[in-house]
Amino acid sequence: CSPSFLLIYVVRVDSSFLLRPGQIVALDTGKHTLNYIAIDPCGNSDTCTSLVWVKDKITPSLVCPPAFVVSLDPAGHVILTAEQVAARGLISDNCCIDTILVRRMNFSCGRPQDTFFRDRIQFCCEDIRDTIMIVLKATDCSGNMNFCMIEVYVQDKNPIAAPVCLSLIQ
Repeated sequence: CSPSFLLIYVVRVDSSFLLRPGQIVALDTGKHTLNYIAIDPCGNSDTCTSLVWVKDKITPSLVCPPAFVVSLDPAGHVILTAEQVAARGLISDNCCIDTILVRRMNFSCGRPQDTFFRDRIQFCCEDIRDTIMIVLKATDCSGNMNFCMIEVYVQDKNPIAAPVCLSLIQ
């Protein structure tokens, strides 16, 4: 009907919008259908279909505070949540953050569970005067993970009396 240089080319993305070849489109993660359509001036057309999988392979970005100071309550304990630690740093991702967890590097306070990633960890009298290392883990919605280590200093700032530290009394 007409020479090939008069053909019109378009790309339909997920059956919803058209683009000219060379235009940039931002696709969410997941499966997408691209229909490449060629149309000549007489109205004849042909379509080629491709499936594209967009995967997030970029780990979350973490900027953690170098140190964190916590104070014991009158009972000699303090709980530190992953959200509290994350609020002092900067956690971002190109898509979305799914979970933020924290763990201790060493066993203390009779709580071995705190050496596994969880949403909160506990400190106690045993931790006073030690530098406690913790690990913060951020996982994005695609399962990519990143980690950072933070020093924690445990202090007793109870004004009247020292906390009740049963293990130290014996």
